Amino acid sequence: MATQNTGSQNKSRSRSATSNAPSSTVSATRKYCGGITDVAKGLWIRRDDVRVAKLIDYAHRLGVGSIYRRLGYLLLLFGIGTDAERQSLRAALTSTYVPLDPSLPSEGPLAAKWRLQLNIPADELLAVRST
Repeated sequence: MATQNTGSQNKSRSRSATSNAPSSTVSATRKYCGGITDVAKGLWIRRDDVRVAKLIDYAHRLGVGSIYRRLGYLLLLFGIGTDAERQSLRAALTSTYVPLDPSLPSEGPLAAKWRLQLNIPADELLAVRST
């Protein structure tokens, strides 16, 4: 169990078995965003306005490996940003794998480049381009 110190209070939060994010973060993500498919859709819709370097900088500030993986995978999948920008995300990866969508079962092929388990097919994510 992970402990987070917030001022004078200590709060314990359990971690999801499938990701490094606290389980409360996974459920909050689904509540407010709908999962990786909705993230992909939003990224695709705003692709011309995205400042990739700034987005990657924010990812590095958070320091969460699953964010590096998922962001890098989506940027590559949609052809957003440069290889050099995406490489900064890859350079921060560890050897562990995480599911692309943490709210779904951990099954599907592994994408070694991004250390992701692709529990959502790329075709499903690419389909958001036509919506």
